[in-house]
Amino acid sequence: MTDADRGHEVTLRRGDTLVVRVQSNPSTGTSWYTVLAPGSIVKASGHRYSAGPCPHGAVGCGGVEEFRFAPAMNVTTSQAAEWLRLLYLRPFEPGIEGATLWQVHVTLVP
Repeated sequence: MTDADRGHEVTLRRGDTLVVRVQSNPSTGTSWYTVLAPGSIVKASGHRYSAGPCPHGAVGCGGVEEFRFAPAMNVTTSQAAEWLRLLYLRPFEPGIEGATLWQVHVTLVP
């Protein structure tokens, strides 16, 4: 999933991996952070940043942050659903005003 999938729905089964790729520029002090509640139906299983192409001699060019999520094994119901949220913010600034929200509605099925 990418920036364009914000607000969409996705269905996962055990063994699936949800990959989210969002534009990012950590040189500005801003990064994406996952928002997972205790007992969430998904768990984070990986994260990496890939720098994008930068014109010769330029600094501060953006790239892509990739997050991987897998169904949590603690879900015992036949079907469960929740919003998976990422926030793009500067962690050193107070509050979350001005943060960008990226979310998808995840349904976990057997």
